[in-house]
Amino acid sequence: MTPWSAVLAKERKAKTLVYKHALFHSPPATTLKQQLALALAKKPTIGDRRESLGPPDQSPEWRLIGQYRAEADMLFGVLMTYMPGTASTFLVDDTAATSLTVEQFVAPQTTDGKRRERLDATLFFAVYANHLVMMQSSSMRERQLEHHLQWLLHHAGELEGTNQVRLVDQLPKAARDKVEAAGVRELDIGGELEADETLDSSAEPVPGPAVARTATMDSSASVVESASEKNRHLGGAEELVET
Repeated sequence: MTPWSAVLAKERKAKTLVYKHALFHSPPATTLKQQLALALAKKPTIGDRRESLGPPDQSPEWRLIGQYRAEADMLFGVLMTYMPGTASTFLVDDTAATSLTVEQFVAPQTTDGKRRERLDATLFFAVYANHLVMMQSSSMRERQLEHHLQWLLHHAGELEGTNQVRLVDQLPKAARDKVEAAGVRELDIGGELEADETLDSSAEPVPGPAVARTATMDSSASVVESASEKNRHLGGAEELVET
C-alpha cells in the first residue's frame, strides 16, 4: 500500500446521527419497523412506491425509498429524490479566466435503454421497533422523511384513515432515566451502522454507531440514547465521558 493510499484508507469524516421516536396518533398493534417492512413488501417496485411531489400538469419530481435492506431486527434505507430529465450543471475551474464557464450534461442511457437521472438528495436511516436514526443532508431533512413515511404507509394500507405517525425528539422514559442516572456529558462514536444479530429485541434499543460523532446532553436527541446502554452496541466503539 502506498503512503497516499494509506492516508485515504484512514480518512474519517464527522457526521451527525439524529435519533427520533415514532409516535402514532392511534397506536397500531405493530411497530414502525414492522409496518415499513410490510409496506415495502406490498410495493416492491420503484414505480409502485415513488411519491409524486409536484402537480400533475408539471414535470414530475419523485421521492422514494430507493434502496433498503433488513438485517436482524433492523431495517436500513435510503430516502431519495430526483426529477427526470434534469441535466447536471458543472463549471470549468479556470483560475486564469475572467468569468466561469458553466456547462450542462445529460448522462447517457444504460445499455438496455433506460435513462440515467440525476440524484438530487439523499437521507440515510435505520429503524428498530419504534426507534429511528437518520443521517440528514443539507437538502433532505427529517420532516421530509416523516412526510414520506406517512404517505407510503397510507399508500400501502398499513396506516388506516386519518391515523398518523410522527417522528419526535423525546426518548422513551426508560432511556431518559438511564441517561440521567449515568451522568453522561458526551460520547464519541465510530464504526459502521450495522445490526448485531445477538441483540435482544425486547431490550431497550440503541440507535447504534455509524460514523465519528460527538453529542452533548444539551443537543437534541442526536444519538444520545447510545449513552443509556454502556455495555451494548450495534457495532463500532463507544467511549463515554462521565461527569
